Amino acid sequence: MNRGTHIFIGLSLGLLICGQRTSLTALCAIMGSIGGWFPDLDLFFKHRKSLHNIPSLLITGTALYTMTYLLAKSFTTVVPGSIASLTAYSFIAGYSMHIFGDSLTTMGVYVLWPFSNYKLRLAKMKSNGFFINFLGVLLGLAFIALWARDYIYSALILG
Repeated sequence: MNRGTHIFIGLSLGLLICGQRTSLTALCAIMGSIGGWFPDLDLFFKHRKSLHNIPSLLITGTALYTMTYLLAKSFTTVVPGSIASLTAYSFIAGYSMHIFGDSLTTMGVYVLWPFSNYKLRLAKMKSNGFFINFLGVLLGLAFIALWARDYIYSALILG
């Protein structure tokens, strides 16, 4: 998938995860976008190996949760665990969808690296192909539609 498609899916997942917590909506969307973009930091070093895998996802997600928790504990009166959880979940969701999206391409991903060189390739689409990016945008729009439906529903019911 194109980088923009990964970022869009991450943003839409961040919105959906955050739900109607309007004070954190932008933060969740940003963290989802960053999660959708983050795996491509390995573009010039073992691309689709060093960051396109589950161990890297778990390490970065845990580190992000810990840092966010400590920052929230220091600077806010809000329960730090809720902020840390929502931001980490948004990041992890964007990151996970990036790995899944790239597993649909001809290159695939080394999902268990460095423990295994097993390459996960669920389909054989081109990364920059129209069809895979169109599907990604449709998926992102579906996530936004679900979020908007809940937003409108809660506005009508809760006033």
